[in-house]
Amino acid sequence: MKFVFVLLIPGFLYAQEEIVTYRKHSGEIVQHKDSADYIRIIKLPRSESQLPQLTEYYLDEQLKKTGNILDAKGYPQFQGPVIEYYEDGQQRAREFFDKGRRVGKASYYYQNGQLKKELVYSRPAELNAFAHPVPDTLVSYNDSLGTVLVTAGNGHVREIEGDDYEEGQYRNGLRQGEWKGTFHKNRYSFTEHYENGVMMSGTSEDGAGNSFTYTEMGTPPVYAGGINKLMQFIGSHYRYPAAAIKGGVQGIVQLQFVVDRDGTVTEIKVIRDLGYGTGAEAVNVLKRAPKWTPGYQRGVPVRVSYMLPIRLNL
Repeated sequence: MKFVFVLLIPGFLYAQEEIVTYRKHSGEIVQHKDSADYIRIIKLPRSESQLPQLTEYYLDEQLKKTGNILDAKGYPQFQGPVIEYYEDGQQRAREFFDKGRRVGKASYYYQNGQLKKELVYSRPAELNAFAHPVPDTLVSYNDSLGTVLVTAGNGHVREIEGDDYEEGQYRNGLRQGEWKGTFHKNRYSFTEHYENGVMMSGTSEDGAGNSFTYTEMGTPPVYAGGINKLMQFIGSHYRYPAAAIKGGVQGIVQLQFVVDRDGTVTEIKVIRDLGYGTGAEAVNVLKRAPKWTPGYQRGVPVRVSYMLPIRLNL
């Protein structure tokens, strides 16, 4: 008997030449269209010279995002130009990616069509393993009426996103000095200090007077010992159901779960089941796995959703 495990984020569902998933704005996959905020369709390439194409639609079938990706089965790493749209069809963003990373010039727009800002993203070759990454550079920033707030990389910005904002000074295209703002729908406030675009320190506070210090904008959840340890745990603890062995069942069982603010794995759902108890056993194994170190945003623990495909081979 052989058991092979693969972890991919997010997961995938096959439908002949397309991979179709229904998703919430958080990225969480749901089973039914009525529960979703948008639809993601990945078209598989017809030849080795082509890349898979990822296209997202709002529920009224209006285009949301489109671009090519490197791998249809794994986390979608964009390659080349990517265009994103508002629900009314107005262009929201035009970016360029290299192996899943934004590079070069990008443009962002308000819903009224007015140019919001232009950025130049640093390229992977510019990253230095022994120092801070080269910061991205702001070229220009305008308000929704077209008033210029930043030109040639210099000026003061108050950028509003939903209920939250970030405010501070740019110098030569880089954040400089003290920046303030709110996040998580105004539940938290923050103050950060930048030098030449690099955040040196930050402090966030909630409404109850609790404060959190940090030096990184965000960190993902971490399984004790790393992903390889999680693979080993599931590989050694999963017990192939007898009925599945008798029926010769093989394939992928796919789970969705949330790493909670305390590192607990919760809200485990079977997204794809092979039957014969294979999905239930996958849930039981994941429940027995050790806790994770939670993810953080600006020093605040956050809930993070993951997909876990488990490949079963006899």
